[in-house]
Amino acid sequence: MKSKGSPKAALADWLGIAAIVITFLIFCVQEGFPQSPEKWQRYIIVFGSIAGAVILYALIRYILFLRRDRADARDDRNIIEAANIRADIYCRIKNDDGDALHQEEITVSVFRDGPSIRQSKRQFLVTESKLQDFQPNARVLECSNPDITVRTRILKDGGEEIVNGTPHYRYEWRYQYDPPLRGKKSYVKFSYSVVLPRSEAGAFTSGGGYFFFGQTIDYVESSATLVAPVGYALQIADCYYKDCNDDRQKLEPRHQPALDATARKMTWKLPYIKAAKLFCNYKLIPKEAQPSEARDSGHPQKSHPGAS
Repeated sequence: MKSKGSPKAALADWLGIAAIVITFLIFCVQEGFPQSPEKWQRYIIVFGSIAGAVILYALIRYILFLRRDRADARDDRNIIEAANIRADIYCRIKNDDGDALHQEEITVSVFRDGPSIRQSKRQFLVTESKLQDFQPNARVLECSNPDITVRTRILKDGGEEIVNGTPHYRYEWRYQYDPPLRGKKSYVKFSYSVVLPRSEAGAFTSGGGYFFFGQTIDYVESSATLVAPVGYALQIADCYYKDCNDDRQKLEPRHQPALDATARKMTWKLPYIKAAKLFCNYKLIPKEAQPSEARDSGHPQKSHPGAS
């Protein structure tokens, strides 16, 4: 899906267009081919009315899109000016097919009076496997206002894009807060979880898989945990980040992820680097095998969780 808006909005657009086309076709069948100036006049009036309705509908949609786009930009500025956000990512690889459970815990804290925080910034996931019924619904864990609800607003539901010649599917969404966060010390803490089929299958190959997080200017604290399936150990091949110019940069040793004693769990305190994308290239090795024996089953696949 290349257009902005939810799948329901896109469906409504197509249904509206289909209704207009069907109405015009029914009129044509009933009236037949125009043989007289009077019939031509009727055709022109009907066709002109339908064309005018389509143009008016498109204009209204465009105006609403601009209004929502400006509202989103205003909300993003309010987040930057008045809120801190902490994101803690947990990814557990469930089996040797590369199926992964992706969970994220998000805390939004307002540090000054003034702007209202109505919604989150964009969240996103990119995976090589198309997800069925993608619903990253939030579960409120803690909040300053017991009446608050956190709703999911889908922006892009599996839009296809080509990365290095391989189809990927991008999912984008925001969380809306009702009522909005207002005033110093107001906060909400919530989580969501989704299952990503075969998203980490590339980690079992010689090229390894990639775990990355998109840093944005409003994220001040972030962490990531990656857990290998039973019988496998994690091996970190490389860690780096790409800056705002998409240039690859080295990570300092103190910003590298760490493995526990069993090598099954990787923890990564993500450094704050403005507008950076942090990458970790890793492999999953059978515990009884040497690194060279890791099986190679094709090109590495990627799951790209984070916020942009």
